[in-house]
Amino acid sequence: MSTIDTGKAPQKRALTQEDKAFLTALQHVLRIQPADDTREPRYWVIQVTERIYGVAADEADGWFLYDTETPELTVGHPNDSQSVYDEVSGRYTDEDLDENPDLIDALFELKEAADEDNPGAMADLINDRFYTFDSVCCRYYRLETTFVRNQLFLTKDECEAYIKAHKYDFDPNSHPRSYSMCASQDGAYGHLLEILKNVDWFNA
Repeated sequence: MSTIDTGKAPQKRALTQEDKAFLTALQHVLRIQPADDTREPRYWVIQVTERIYGVAADEADGWFLYDTETPELTVGHPNDSQSVYDEVSGRYTDEDLDENPDLIDALFELKEAADEDNPGAMADLINDRFYTFDSVCCRYYRLETTFVRNQLFLTKDECEAYIKAHKYDFDPNSHPRSYSMCASQDGAYGHLLEILKNVDWFNA
């Protein structure tokens, strides 16, 4: 943390009993917490999965169809071709099919595209052949793992408690989770962690 140089050293204070109790509890957690396959000196961050939209079909990890007139509503469920077919076909009655035989052919073609798991073709068919939709678009996305900025924790428990307490701040599809990382072994953080883990605070 940067400070403004006023020419005066900050005032120091002695350790209080509350300080010692805190440091002793922290020391216990640091000694017993899982390593998660990460060497010391470790710290914890929040890992999330982000959806990167606008990628090509052959680079995508997933997709969904939506009506551009109502973008917040998807057609069927994401990554589920059968649910798209079920939603589209479910909008037509036997009477509709009797009155418009072309719908039967259209549904057959849509079922073929669903069986082939071809969402782009499904979107094109829906736009061209089904009158209950205005303009359906297929949007592809790639999944990318990244980390939440400006968050760092000494313990895994504290990291997971933060995620739980702030779960509504995260995108539900991002699946936030704790992740352990290793700092430089020769740096100040490593030295600080060694002190936190090994000093007898009640006799300090």
